[in-house]
Amino acid sequence: MERFSIFAILIASLIVQPLRAGTETRDYAILVGGKEAGHCTIVITDSDDGKSFMKAVINVKVPGIFFPYAYSAEIQEWWLKDRLTNVIALSTENGKKTAVSAKAEADRIVVSVNGQSRAVTWEVWTAGFWKLADRRFHNKDVPILEPDTGKDMVGKLEFVAKEKQKVGAQMEDCYHFRVTGIPSPTDLWFDVHHRLVRQEFTESNLKTIIQLMHRK
Repeated sequence: MERFSIFAILIASLIVQPLRAGTETRDYAILVGGKEAGHCTIVITDSDDGKSFMKAVINVKVPGIFFPYAYSAEIQEWWLKDRLTNVIALSTENGKKTAVSAKAEADRIVVSVNGQSRAVTWEVWTAGFWKLADRRFHNKDVPILEPDTGKDMVGKLEFVAKEKQKVGAQMEDCYHFRVTGIPSPTDLWFDVHHRLVRQEFTESNLKTIIQLMHRK
């Protein structure tokens, strides 16, 4: 009986508070190695019929004596409820350009990277992590697609805790999840609308934090 009660409380704590149809803009600061290195702006448009469109613009520059790093991307995603239907992404990493597109078919998604195509499962979650994956993947394996590279992988999505996170000048209740089994294990915090508030991961021995600063 006690175990059932704990499970019921956990499920209740993850209930999403729906947003009305409309457009929301979210601005994020990107910190690398403890220093501000860039920013990301995402614009999300929701429709009454369950369709969502997300456009992200990302710019990052990390100075280095021998190997400075520069990354920029424009990513567009179309969703129908919790199913990805289309992706268009253009990115440049240290001068190398990559063009990715993806389109859902009946039982798969066809991904094209610089003109080379292949099929992946229709259930993919995108590695921008701007929205929480569907409940059926919580504490389970989840297929993931990197929209800027076209790479796909399988991670484990684990719920950690309900925690407070700062957004602007206010503290908000957030859901802390962790994605493991991928090249850079990642911690994620989502708000009550299941949208990204904070992301943390370590790559090349540098900790990267993506933090929501404000939204409108």
